[in-house]
This record gives sequence, structure tokens and C-alpha cells, in this order.
Amino acid sequence: MEKGNAQAREVEGRLTLEGLVLRVVLGADPGERLSARSVELDVSTAQPASGGDRLDYAQVVEEMQPLQGGAYSYVEDLASAAADLLLTRWPRRRWTVTVRKVRPPAALPLRRAVYTLVRGPSS
Repeated sequence: MEKGNAQAREVEGRLTLEGLVLRVVLGADPGERLSARSVELDVSTAQPASGGDRLDYAQVVEEMQPLQGGAYSYVEDLASAAADLLLTRWPRRRWTVTVRKVRPPAALPLRRAVYTLVRGPSS
């Protein structure tokens, strides 16, 4: 197989970092705002299989550090803050950010509340 044909068939890859744990104050209810809780954050973006445009996942995780210890009323606010940080550092990428809040208060048992945000330029 020729090298040119292999490159033409290459499908876009995706870098996904799952389960980044942050300690934040998260909740609209006054009782939830009394102390920090652990929440999980996933981020993903297109990633070529080779070449200089690849990201180092440790740098992506490092970009999330300013979120640690923050206060957010809603999972949507935390996802938006994460996307803002990523787009400030890598503005030409499209990012998917997912926030998971474990055992949110609800009238019935609820395992988690999950919110996914996609932000950035489209291809």
C-alpha cells in the first residue's frame, strides 16, 4: 500500500480524558454550597494519529487546575468554565466537556446528573 493512500484513508482520531476528579462547590441549593464535593470531568477533542498537532494529555489536565476549589451553581456552569479554559489555550480546537455530579439531591434516588457541552469552531 502506498503511503499517500494510507493517509487518505486515515480517519480522524479522538483524544478523550475520562474521570478527571475535581473538588468544587457545586449546587444551587444553599445546603450544597456549604462544602466542596468531588465531581468527574471528561474532555475530548479531535486528535490526529501522527504529526505535530497532537496534544499532550498532561497539558490538558494541567489546564483544568484553575477549576479546582471553584464554586458553581450548576453542572452547566462548570462545563462552560472548563470549555473556556480549553479554548483559551487551544482556540482552534472543538472540545467536548462532560461533567458528572454524583448523588445530586433529588426527590428520588439519583445516581448522577450528567451534562455534556460541545464548544469551539466547527470543522
